[in-house]
Amino acid sequence: MTIAIIAHDGKKADMVAFIKDHTELFQKKHIQLIATGTTGSHLEKAGLEVQKMESGPMGGDAQIASRRSAELTPKPGGRQDRYGHLFPRSAG
Repeated sequence: MTIAIIAHDGKKADMVAFIKDHTELFQKKHIQLIATGTTGSHLEKAGLEVQKMESGPMGGDAQIASRRSAELTPKPGGRQDRYGHLFPRSAG
């Protein structure tokens, strides 16, 4: 699972503190972090591993949204239920 971290300038410190307080849970659940550039830089400075996109004003939030949209696009051989949930093609 991947969680996107996007924070306004006045909330970046609070977001970093929240992530640090829950690092053990993220590691236990194998949760990866992706963030806009500046927020990601704050997380890295705090010793956290994060995949950084561009900063928000440079389109980082749009990059994250685009990645999510691509994940939800049905792949050839995959199937989708009436609620939009995707199911990968079975391996067999």
